[in-house]
Amino acid sequence: MGNLIEILVASSDIQIRDLLQETLQAIGYKVRLAEDLFIADEILNDQPVDLLLLDNIMVDCPGYRFIKAVRSRFSHIPIILITSPVINFNLEEAKAAGVDEVLQRPFRIERVEKVIEETLTLYDFRQIGLHAFLNKKVLVVDDDDNLRITLMEALRTYGYNPHGAKDAYEALDKMDGELFDMVISDIRMPEMDGISLMREIKDRYPATPVVIITGYAQAYTRHKAFEAGADCFLSKPFRLGRVEEILRDFLGGIRFS
Repeated sequence: MGNLIEILVASSDIQIRDLLQETLQAIGYKVRLAEDLFIADEILNDQPVDLLLLDNIMVDCPGYRFIKAVRSRFSHIPIILITSPVINFNLEEAKAAGVDEVLQRPFRIERVEKVIEETLTLYDFRQIGLHAFLNKKVLVVDDDDNLRITLMEALRTYGYNPHGAKDAYEALDKMDGELFDMVISDIRMPEMDGISLMREIKDRYPATPVVIITGYAQAYTRHKAFEAGADCFLSKPFRLGRVEEILRDFLGGIRFS
């Protein structure tokens, strides 16, 4: 599975399964399909996924009973319920059963992406209270202001001391003035890309770990990134919890349980 987020789509409607599979794969998620709840249960028991998308109408048994069973066994897996405006639906009952969010048909790609991203992010932030980290300095390099700020806010919440740079040249200027414990850089940036920046960093500060972020299905492969000297590689879309794991592994964060 690597860094790809894996989503299980459980629906007895083949059109819904096919539509969501096409949509989610286009966004960058890995998808597994189940035509009934028994197959969904087998998949969850075989290899738990990152998120469950469950159709409210399943032909074999009541969906809420299944939701409660999943919630009791896999509390770390978010559940999004697929509904329709023509179906009688009780939101309070669904939430009480363990549903995290609701996705109503007909689907819009932007809405699907937003609901999934927000639900996964919520689950990642719920783990914050279980971790404590040293106040390590992390430089986030990305020309996309929204992505850079979002990642910095997450790192700050996790207990790190994040700094931002909008391009490779600003990043190198910052590194000339102060030491950083890690650099996280997008691969695609104007003038100097993330790989070129990483090579400059490795030449000047060989002990500094560099994590390269790349968009889904970009030509630059994981193997090529590692060959160029990357310490770790992240494919978009990724969970913020995955970033936290990388930081903990490289920077010696302390886990409390």
